[in-house]
Amino acid sequence: MRELVIDTSVIVKWFFEEKNTELALRVRESYVKGDIELYSPDLIIYELANVFRYGKIEESLAKEFLQDFYDMQITLIQPNQNLINNTLTFALNHDITIYDSIYLILAKELGIKAISADNKLYKKTESTDLIILLEDFKV
Repeated sequence: MRELVIDTSVIVKWFFEEKNTELALRVRESYVKGDIELYSPDLIIYELANVFRYGKIEESLAKEFLQDFYDMQITLIQPNQNLINNTLTFALNHDITIYDSIYLILAKELGIKAISADNKLYKKTESTDLIILLEDFKV
């Protein structure tokens, strides 16, 4: 079974129609079918709630979306000090945010890759071979 760390930029497409939504939905379908396993740092909960907060949707719908996310039962990882230290170093070395860095460092520590729809993040970190761009992902 293929394993991936999934970031917010992919998951948000499960709830809002955006560029490459159909690709993100294929990732979700593969997960539901058991073809891939998904991991994420627990930070994703806050990021999703924030996206829903600013997504110009009703509070009740935002809460429904959060419940839908929880129902997916993606494995959420609580970072330890070592993960955070490595995340900080990686963020500084690649001029990216801590929020973006943690997905890639989690992937590195799990020995897998991260999937993202964030083109800017991909361009800054593609040389690390830790990231797959959603549009390049083959389900």
